[in-house]
This record gives sequence, C-alpha cells and structure tokens, in this order.
Amino acid sequence: MFSGRIPNIESLETKEIEPLIKQLKEEEGRLKTLEEKNLFFLALGYLHLIKGDEEEALNYLENKIRGNFILQDLRMVFESQARNELAKKERVAGDFPAAIRNLEECLKIYLDLHRAYPSSPYQTDLPRLMAENEKHLGDLFFETKQFHMAWQFYRKALMREFVGNEAHQMEVHLALAKTYDSEHNLEEALDIYTFLLDSYDDPQVESSARAFLDARRQDMINRKLPVQALDLRLNGTEGRSGLGSKQTARKTPNNGYQHPHVQDFYAAVKQNDFSALFDAAFRILSEYPGLLEARGVISKTNQMVFDFIQKGNEWEESIDRILHLYPPMELRRLAFLLWRNQYSAQAARVYSVILEEHPTEVESSHMALYFLGRIHEDLGNNDQALEFYQQLLQKYDYGDYVQSAEFKIPWIHRLQGKLAQAEQEFQAFLDRFNPRAPEYESNLLNAYNFVAASYYWLAQTQSALNKTDERKITLRKLVELHPLNFYAMLARVELNMEPLSFVKEELPSPESQARQPGLGEIGRKRLKRAEKLIAIGFLEKGLDELAQVTHGRESNAFLHHLIELFLKAGGYQKTIALSWTLSLRNNHDSLPPRLIETLFPEAFMEKARREAEPYRLDPYLVLALMRQESAFNPNAHSSANAMGLMQLIPQTAKRVAHSLGEPAPESEDLKNPSLNIKLGVKYLNHLLEMFNDNPVYALAAYNAGPNRVKQWREIRSSLGDIEFIESIPFNETRNYVKKVLRNFVIYKNLYEKKNFTSWEQILAVRMSPATSDN
Repeated sequence: MFSGRIPNIESLETKEIEPLIKQLKEEEGRLKTLEEKNLFFLALGYLHLIKGDEEEALNYLENKIRGNFILQDLRMVFESQARNELAKKERVAGDFPAAIRNLEECLKIYLDLHRAYPSSPYQTDLPRLMAENEKHLGDLFFETKQFHMAWQFYRKALMREFVGNEAHQMEVHLALAKTYDSEHNLEEALDIYTFLLDSYDDPQVESSARAFLDARRQDMINRKLPVQALDLRLNGTEGRSGLGSKQTARKTPNNGYQHPHVQDFYAAVKQNDFSALFDAAFRILSEYPGLLEARGVISKTNQMVFDFIQKGNEWEESIDRILHLYPPMELRRLAFLLWRNQYSAQAARVYSVILEEHPTEVESSHMALYFLGRIHEDLGNNDQALEFYQQLLQKYDYGDYVQSAEFKIPWIHRLQGKLAQAEQEFQAFLDRFNPRAPEYESNLLNAYNFVAASYYWLAQTQSALNKTDERKITLRKLVELHPLNFYAMLARVELNMEPLSFVKEELPSPESQARQPGLGEIGRKRLKRAEKLIAIGFLEKGLDELAQVTHGRESNAFLHHLIELFLKAGGYQKTIALSWTLSLRNNHDSLPPRLIETLFPEAFMEKARREAEPYRLDPYLVLALMRQESAFNPNAHSSANAMGLMQLIPQTAKRVAHSLGEPAPESEDLKNPSLNIKLGVKYLNHLLEMFNDNPVYALAAYNAGPNRVKQWREIRSSLGDIEFIESIPFNETRNYVKKVLRNFVIYKNLYEKKNFTSWEQILAVRMSPATSDN
C-alpha cells in the first residue's frame, strides 16, 4: 500500500493527514483483493476520524468493509470512537436525540466486541469504555430531564470495575446525587453526599455537598432526615476523624518510635547532628540489634556516613566503631557507594574492615580484595594493587572478580614496562579460556570482556617486544574469535584488513519464511494481524501483536521474517535483539549484508543528521550512541530515570533546553524522538567541546558524568586514549565507550564505505565544512 517507508499513521501531525489521504486515494485503483480493499478502507476511515470528519470515517468503516475481516475488532473500535466524537458535537449543537442514538450504538458495539472477540487486545479497555459511555448517556438523559433513564445509566456505570476507576466513580456518584436531588429524592441524595465526603477528599465533592446542604437543609429538616450527619462532615471537626479512610487522601505515616535510642537516632538525623547520630547508631547496633524499630538504622547510617564525608569532614573513630558491628553485606554497600563517588581512601577503610572482621565470608572478602586492588590502581599505587590482585587469586579460584584480577596482573605489568612477564601472563590467561576447551562456555560470561581485551593487549605487548609475526597472528585470532568486538575493529585497522571482513557480499540475504509450523492457532492469528496492521501504518498496534509471537524462532528463516517485520514497524530494539540472535548462531562470522544492516539500522537518521549538522558532528556518532543507549526505543526509561532515545536525565535535559532558549521539558516530553535527539545532540556536543573534541572522554562523560571523567584523566594522564578506555574504573562505562565506538566504526564502514586506517581517523567525529554542507 505504501511505496518506500511505511508512515506511522498513529502519530501523524495534523498537516500530514490530508496529503496522506490524497496519496492513498490515488492507490485505490490498484487494489484487487477484498483483503487489500478492507485494509485500505480501514486506514482511510481512521485518517478521516483523526482529521475530525466522523461522518466520512463512518462511511468507510461501516459501509465499505466487507466479509470476514481479520481486523474487525479494530474496525469496531474505530467506529465506536467516531460515534463518540459525533455524539459530543451533536450534544454541543443541542441535538440530544442524535447524540443519544450514537452513544447507544457505541454500547452495542462494545457488547458485540466483548462477546465475539474474546482474544482481542482491546478487551482490557472495554469496562472503562463502557463505564464512560454510560456516564455520558446518563448526562444526556439528565440534561433532557429524563431522570429515570439517567439514574439507570449512572447505576450501570458504577458497576463497571477497571484499574484506576476512583475518579470515574466519584464523578458518577456526584451525577447520581444530582439526579436524586432533581427528582426531590432527598433521602438518597443525602446518603450519596455523605458517602462521598467519607470516601473522597476532593474540593468538588465538598463544594457540591455544601451547595446541596444550603439549598435543601430546611426541606430535609421538615422530612426529619438525618441532616446533621452531612452538617458534621462539612462544618464540624469532631465527627470527621473517625469516619473511615478516604480513597484519594494520603494516610499520615506513623513516624513515632517507642525505643528511646531509636528516637535519639532519628532526632539526630533530622538535625544533621552527626556526632549524636553515630553515638546513637552504635548503642542501637551493639545493645539492641534485634529491635524491629532498628531495621532501617544501618541503611540510614550508611547514607549519613556518605553525607558526612561528602561535606568534607575527616573520617572519625566513631564511624569505625559502628562499622565493626556491621554485617558484611552492609559494609559492601557502604564501601561501593564511597568508591563509586571517588572517596577511595574511605572506601579502602571499609573494605579493610571486611577482611579483618569477616574473613570467612567468601563473597564479601573476595570483593574486598578486588576493590582494594582497584583503589590502589586508581591512586597510581600499582605495586600495592598487584599485591591485592595476587592475594585474591591465591585465596580464590572462583568468583565474580577472578577473571578481572587475572587480566589486571599482566595489564599492570605491561604499564610498568615488564613486557616479557606481561606477555607470558596475557598468554596464560588466554590459554585458560581457549574457546575449544570444555570449560570455556561456563566461564565465558565472566571472562568474555577480558578475553578480547587480552588478545589486543597481548598483541600490543608483542609489538613493543618487536615480535611482529606473533603480533599479527594474535590480532588475526582476535578478529576470528570476536569479530564484532571493539578490539577486533582496532585489529582490522592495524592489519589493514577489510573493515567488515565478517560481512560476505556474495552471500544472499537470509532466507525469509513467513510461516513456521507449530505457531498454534493464536500465534498464527497474531502474526497475520501484525502483518496487516504494519502494512497499513498501524505500527504500534502491529508491534504489540508481533511481540506476542514467541514460537518458531528456532527457525532462522522465520526469525528473519520477524526481524524484517519489526524493522518495517520501527521496532528497532527487537530488530537488533533478534538480529543478534541470528548472527550469534554463526558466531557473528560470514554474515550477509542484510543481516548487518538489521543489526545496525539507520534508525532516526534524518533527525540525527538535521540536529548534528549545526555542530559539524558526524550523525553516525549520534546513531552509534542511540543504539547503545536505547536500541532506538523512544520509550526507553532506565532505573536511573534516563529517558528516550538518547537516555537523558530530566535535570540534564532541562539545563540543555535552557541553554537553547527553549522551555524546560517535562519527563514525558523526552519520549518525543525529535526533542530527545535535539537535546541529546546538544549535550553530546557540549561534552565534546569540554574534552577538546575527543570522543573517548566525551562518551565516558555522557555515561558517568564529566566530573568523574576529569578525575580519571588526572589520575591517568600518562595513558593513551585506548589505554584510558581499558583503565576506566566502572565496568559499565568502560564497556559503553567501547561499544559506542565499535558501533560508530561499523556504521561508517557499512553506510559510507569508510575504511579507517588509523585510530586518529576514528576519533575525528567532526565533519569538515565541505562535508557537512553536502
């Protein structure tokens, strides 16, 4: 139906609707099958609906779609939406009978949908839609003074249960109370207003109840109704406290503590009195460690110790007294918090307590030895760092940090100039992780990042020892075993190899098989629905259906069909994940060009190019960063509250927006691809300017923050760029920089046929004026 890129018709701007309608109508004559025509009319009906032409939408949705249509449930949803919108217009125009007819027809559609399509994805919304529809019908009957009919629909609306229905229930109760009042059924109205005041802490409820009381007080007194109950709730104070919990009111937390030491502790926390706080914590942990009220004392103390150090205070003996009472897990948490925030000396004190007090706690002591080595390495004390790494390997032959320590020893020896020793140790490390050895797979997860690095740094050590032939053999082995690794990209540059040697131009695109035995009835139907939805531009709805097709992925041909569908629909995160799975089945070797294109798609390239051009920034660096940050998922939301394609923290986004003279975005605004890319590119450019256009430091700062990177650079000022990457203390940041630069190289190789011949060329991420103008 669409030539070229499929537009996402669910997120069109107003100015795009009419041209798309015109484009589609020009294609109508080419349609042959009933299925094609039905899809065509569904798309046109939806476009007229969002354009605001409900009658034309109904013409397509009601009159032109024929036969057993696989998207009949969606057609019904669109028809109901069109009728709802028509009813709103008719109500404003005063044509109440027509509005009522359309809303009653909506209810019939919802009931038919509920009965006929139990597996429809729209089933979950039906209770809410029906309740809202019944409320609107009740309002129309109320306005036309058909109070009995209004009462019936309000009652139905109250009986619908759905998530988040509290506000709806309150509105319907208010409408029902007014209906009773209008019928002079004051007893029922009084009961509902009393119920509302007991249940909701809302100004609208109070205002309506007060108006009712003022208008009907004397009538209710004359009828001997219990008006004082409502009066107390509105005007009294003593009667309100015991009336039950309100649905929208927050409970006041009980912050009182019974134990005097716990009271002293939290009083000191409130006053930031660190001396009293540490004394109270010591008393609690030494004398009353089992108190229920003391459960949060350690975690709060950890935070206060960190705050104390952060304020520039010297370490105190009172802190040591507390730490000797800590369990090892809490010591680990505090030590890591301090280390991650650059308080290395203080972190070392805490790790030392673990070794002194808990030597039999294997996991904690193992971690403590590693991080003590890490801390001394960060401080430039390489001999002390080696002692801790070697001590770790003497005591433990398994654990999370064994492989890292094994890598660190030759790495430090290489930096110290002990090249022959480093060569032997790198080689010994690699021999232990021979991919043909039976135990390799079990150790691969922990060792993988260090194996590729070891090959590269072994080659650099061999080069320094003038072992030219051995260096070439090592680099070729790195390329063979880890073709998509960052270091393999560097090895190809050094060997002057084809940049994408793992891509075989002569290989055809992966075979694509649209159907796979064993999908099951529901799986086959979801797949077919997904294909049809995507074909006519309902991309988000298509992705929802496609994500639930989980069987059949053991077939490479069917997996490739799914990959192409996700790609068409803009589901890049799934496209990349499934392409990686398919590539991994061949160890990322001998890949056809199409598969590497789906692994590294040119997603959002137009927007990236537009925003990068004013800064002469290479748009492929923006794509490389987005691929790593969010896998091109605009709705990505991390545990650190980073959002959108370029994973911006809201506070950072606000600062960048301010620098551009634009209003501060709300968090949800950052899911808008155009805005997110604009702010993200501006921030990336700011970091590049801060670090003299060196993408290594700018990318590290993008991930870990510029202040940390400045401190890391001070410690490692003697290291070259690639050595700096390998020495980044945070695993996450180290791997992040490697992968973004790997992505950048592949993007440039793949789409611009750029053959890098040096590391300096890779670092040149600014476009020349002539290039950026083209």
